[in-house]
Amino acid sequence: MTDSPIKKIGAFGFFSFCILVIVIALTLFFLFVPQHWAFIRKLIRYFTGLDVRNVTIPEGYNRFQVAARLEAAGIVRAEDFLIITQEPSLLRESKIEEDTAEGYLFPDTYQFYVGTSPMVILKTMVKNFEKKFARLKNRYPYGLSYYRSLSINPRHAAVIVASMVEKEVSRQSEAPIVAGIFLKRLLDPTFSPHLLQSDPTVVYGCTALDPPPSSCRRFDGRLTREQLRDTENTYNTYIYAGLPPGPICNPGITALEAALNPAATQYYYFVARGDGTHHFSVTIEEHNLAVKKYRQDEETPPLEAP
Repeated sequence: MTDSPIKKIGAFGFFSFCILVIVIALTLFFLFVPQHWAFIRKLIRYFTGLDVRNVTIPEGYNRFQVAARLEAAGIVRAEDFLIITQEPSLLRESKIEEDTAEGYLFPDTYQFYVGTSPMVILKTMVKNFEKKFARLKNRYPYGLSYYRSLSINPRHAAVIVASMVEKEVSRQSEAPIVAGIFLKRLLDPTFSPHLLQSDPTVVYGCTALDPPPSSCRRFDGRLTREQLRDTENTYNTYIYAGLPPGPICNPGITALEAALNPAATQYYYFVARGDGTHHFSVTIEEHNLAVKKYRQDEETPPLEAP
């Protein structure tokens, strides 16, 4: 007569096996129920000495703001992260054929151990971007066709437009309209020169270029006529036609989707109303009247007809 499996492992062994099953079941339960993550972090810290931190990167943050947010969360020094975001070998490894990782640090909530390597953080954010962008490409298979005549790297051109949309709009419904306006200005042969005339690009040049353009050395967040006319600012889309040199922030899913699925409208111009929405115009004359109405206290000069 053969012994049962329980007799073979013994009472103590069977008890240990039951405990192991219970531990695994509880672990899986806690892992997949978000409200228990704080408890899990405490357990990890208690048994390993490692400290896990949550950090949220908002849509529209540039890499300098991302670095500051990571440092404020106690995860990594901002300076160390910024160095990694412009390391050529790491960028190539991450399939970014540009000078920095700007535009590819996907905004989301992440969990990192304190002291996580900045390289690991960068790869995590870029991998998140790749996953999200791949889904959008599948949804809009012709989305990159708009950008093939603009750049040898159409994906990067799309990310640049998405970053501009991200900084221009606060209402999601306007994102495809603004993306469509930017593309019309770039691609319509009757609109020349192909100036995008986007304030956030000038702001990015004032804050990101090193050394800063001469007009930006006293930049306080409000653009002046001098800054809008500064040829030293290579991101100045009031002076330089076409796309700016690179993304001006890290766009979220709404802006990326708008860049791949822009709205077809008659508009060529838009100006902020000051309430989170924009006034859209077909002609330069209508636009300049809207500028006078909504931005009369600012130094924004009227636009000239192309």
